[in-house]
Amino acid sequence: MGFAHFAADSNGVGSIRRRTGEPMLVVTQAAAAGDSMVLTGTNNQSVIARWHGDTLSGVIGTSGKLGDRRMRLVRRTTPFVAEQNYALWSGVVSDSQ
Repeated sequence: MGFAHFAADSNGVGSIRRRTGEPMLVVTQAAAAGDSMVLTGTNNQSVIARWHGDTLSGVIGTSGKLGDRRMRLVRRTTPFVAEQNYALWSGVVSDSQ
């Protein structure tokens, strides 16, 4: 799980980060044609993706070659909120009698 942030006036400059805050891709340029999108980033990384409704699905590649890491981003108009952890059951769950 992670998140992406692109400001409305940023010309496609932004970042895709893991939930820990570690960057997956620092985007330096975004190019769109129809429902296709290419996000170019630092370290010769890029994402080739396609919009499916409000979801951007793609593959992260390096030096122009597609990799095996896939990503999926869902467009939101509200801030990202992580779900809270559920408390574990305090009673006996299974007993090997």
